[in-house]
Amino acid sequence: MIRIVNLRNYKANPNEILIKIDGSNIALGNKFKMKSESDRDLVCNEYAKWFETQIKSSNSLVLNELRRIYKLALKKDIALGCWCYPKRCHGETIKKFLDMYLTAPKKNKLTTLKGNLLDIKQGVILHQVNNCGKFGKGLALAIKKKYPKHFKDYLTAYNLAHTNHNSIKKTSLLGTTVKTELNNLIIYGLFSQDGYGTDRRYTSYKHLKECLNIINKQNHTTIYIPYKLGCGLAGGDWNVVKEIILQELPNAIILRPTISSFRGEYFFLSNFYKSPVNYDGITYQNNEAAFQAAKFTNNDSLKLEFAKLEPNVAKSRGKSVPLRKDWECVKENIMFEICLAKFSQNPYLKKKLLSTGDLYLEEGNSHGDDEWGTVNGLGQNKLGIILMKVRDCLKK
Repeated sequence: MIRIVNLRNYKANPNEILIKIDGSNIALGNKFKMKSESDRDLVCNEYAKWFETQIKSSNSLVLNELRRIYKLALKKDIALGCWCYPKRCHGETIKKFLDMYLTAPKKNKLTTLKGNLLDIKQGVILHQVNNCGKFGKGLALAIKKKYPKHFKDYLTAYNLAHTNHNSIKKTSLLGTTVKTELNNLIIYGLFSQDGYGTDRRYTSYKHLKECLNIINKQNHTTIYIPYKLGCGLAGGDWNVVKEIILQELPNAIILRPTISSFRGEYFFLSNFYKSPVNYDGITYQNNEAAFQAAKFTNNDSLKLEFAKLEPNVAKSRGKSVPLRKDWECVKENIMFEICLAKFSQNPYLKKKLLSTGDLYLEEGNSHGDDEWGTVNGLGQNKLGIILMKVRDCLKK
């Protein structure tokens, strides 16, 4: 519970935490002064407008103080102390904001954005590290190459705990963090990986929770976490890790690396890529021809013509064929079947698709197709989503 109290007659309560919101509080104190009592409403209204502006502009000083009070309010009652109460004061604006968050439904889904952790230049980034003194593979190796100071800080922590390779000291690192500050960027290495290898799960859920709890207490404004943290080489289960993140850092942003177009080295993902695919008993030279031929039924001779067509010709011809009546209902499932056939029937392409790991696949294009792909990052991306489903099927 949060209440407003007058500092002149406030009596300390062991079950309550007093937070002064007068001029001594540089983040939340009222910057607007009254010349007379008649100015009270005007000043309170001005403060409310100022407060709203600070929230919308993400003023870190104000937000960090509000987060601090919010976290305290989850554990104990809060008394906001000013010199005005019970008269109207700026404390009412602060209380209203905090009450809104305290009574809001608990967040049950993490925010996930497309992006690369190594492209972040401001804020906080987290990654998991082992307790063996190595940044040998994956994201850790990439961070080592881009931010050598962080690896140096990691080795310092490792050496302090691993004198003479003492096994007791080795485990003492788990559940701790190593912090590196680089101008506007802060990097945390989470010691939640006990060893390394591929034969078992090396991510410790218990110690990951402890590490994230440490970060939680630092009151950082913006925190970025890599997609499937601790679930690659370290063998963690993303469903478990997501729940831990949701409990400890519900406002963190999950960054998922993305293949944003099917050109260049990723042209093999395109339906225009030349690769034989047998679908419905006919072998086509590319996916596009197979898909366009599926638009009509009961005309095998025409389908055989499509089997020989180049993808651009097949797409053009497909615009003039009479559509089957159920086309809009079945076209996505047909696209899935054709894509699954393409990668199942061609081991080389299957290997290349699986090599994309957990990257988000997005068919970004400049020809205006925002149904099967995206244009300037906007669109339904149906082909990309289907290819990710195919990839999941081939992993099993």
